[in-house]
Amino acid sequence: MRIFEDFLEGYEEFDKKAAPPGIAPFVTIQRRGLMSLNRVAFEAMGSPEAVTLLFHSEKRSIAIRPAHPTNPRAYPIRPQTSGGTRLLAGTAFSKRHDIDTRVARRYQVEVRDKILLIDLDQDAPEVTGPRAREFNQPRVNLRSAGDTQILPRSGDVVKQ
Repeated sequence: MRIFEDFLEGYEEFDKKAAPPGIAPFVTIQRRGLMSLNRVAFEAMGSPEAVTLLFHSEKRSIAIRPAHPTNPRAYPIRPQTSGGTRLLAGTAFSKRHDIDTRVARRYQVEVRDKILLIDLDQDAPEVTGPRAREFNQPRVNLRSAGDTQILPRSGDVVKQ
């Protein structure tokens, strides 16, 4: 057994209970401007009911600041159907500040005093999900209707 001890000298066994919860804070600006905050970003702001959106045109940066829901400029935050992700309607904001929303991008977030700061000039990866598939792209599971098959999403009929 001494051989293994020498081989592992300097290694530290990982304790999964000591691992920090969650991951880094991220905000995804989806197609057409809807914003999604991961659980870590949402909790870093103190889990607010609403936020205000600020834009710095010279830095091309967005600030998401917790706000009282009665603030007339506040956007309500709503939970996504599953998980800890929260959604925020940012379509008008994105249009007003000419933020490119042709594709969804995930941005790393800096947190200062419970405010999320998003640098739009960072190298943000493009993110896609199952809905990003081409509308008319054929799908594997086809419904049969007699001697024809119907493509589920497009409704195209294919003769056999």
